[in-house]
Amino acid sequence: MFSVLLITDELSFDVWAQVEYMNEAELDFSSIEMIAHIPRYIVVFPAYYISEFLEVELSFVYGWYLLGATVLTSILWEKSREMLLQNNYKSSLVLLLPFVLLFFVNGRFVFGLLGLSMLLCTSIAHANTELTLGKIIGMLLGLLLCTVSSGVFIVGLLYWLFSFVDVNKRKPKIKSIYGWCVFLLVLIPSTILASVFLVKNFSFFIDEGYGLLGVLSHGLGMFINPAPLLDNCLIEGLDDSTCQVASVFSVLGPFFSVIFVFFALIMTVRVIHKLNLPNQANRGLILSAFGGVFGITTLMSFIFVLPICVNRKLLQSEKTSTLNVHNSSESEELKSEGELCRSSEITAGQLNEKI
Repeated sequence: MFSVLLITDELSFDVWAQVEYMNEAELDFSSIEMIAHIPRYIVVFPAYYISEFLEVELSFVYGWYLLGATVLTSILWEKSREMLLQNNYKSSLVLLLPFVLLFFVNGRFVFGLLGLSMLLCTSIAHANTELTLGKIIGMLLGLLLCTVSSGVFIVGLLYWLFSFVDVNKRKPKIKSIYGWCVFLLVLIPSTILASVFLVKNFSFFIDEGYGLLGVLSHGLGMFINPAPLLDNCLIEGLDDSTCQVASVFSVLGPFFSVIFVFFALIMTVRVIHKLNLPNQANRGLILSAFGGVFGITTLMSFIFVLPICVNRKLLQSEKTSTLNVHNSSESEELKSEGELCRSSEITAGQLNEKI
């Protein structure tokens, strides 16, 4: 269906402005803004290359590129479910969610979701088996894809950090030392890149006159600092529910707004723990909730753990049921073997009597 929509141009995507700027501008490594956009351009570069090589419209190639990223995301979700849920719940409608999102999200979030899904899959694989070169490449590629959004990258980096530490501290000593070396080699450049993103964002909002609190204007933090949103509502002449809510919080003041957002986050964390989900799911949901203070796209990052959001009690009962069935089948096999042995003994005895 998506292939038909792309061919008929009923569904099309355009590269976002930051990448277009990088494609047309000359490299200037003295510019923090340009350095921050380089990994994003690397993510989209294959679409530019194929478009020029085949002499095809960029939007057409970019649409197929996003579709490929979506298919890979769904495959990674299925793989993560199989590894974590022990082959239970193999099929689920949740695996179709990445395709549904193509109708509603911009292209950059598709790459961010793919990157987070890679980090999820490699983290689960690292917990189950040894740390191989393939897993390390998967982690690095996942982090690279997450750079399409500053908030998504920080959520992905923290998710990888907590997951890696949690797994590696339980590994044998020799393997643990190797793991810590890999950890540092990935962490140091990733932390530097995260710092570049933060400096760029702070600089942008300071230049716009909103100060450091301006970074809160893109997410749930807009209730703490609604000034940028209200300015946009005035410029665009908007009067929707979001603008009205921002006006209310502007009147109430920052103190009440901070308390509101703080208690909203606390209640969210409590609800997440009540769901009794696997640790990998809890970690992703909580990080996305806190990241959502700074950006709506970051808040949407919680989607990447949906394929493993299964109640642990239900999962344990399924495992117990599977184990009982397995033990029952083994008992039946042993019983059949015992009867066969007794039958062989009787036949041998009868043969001796005849002799």
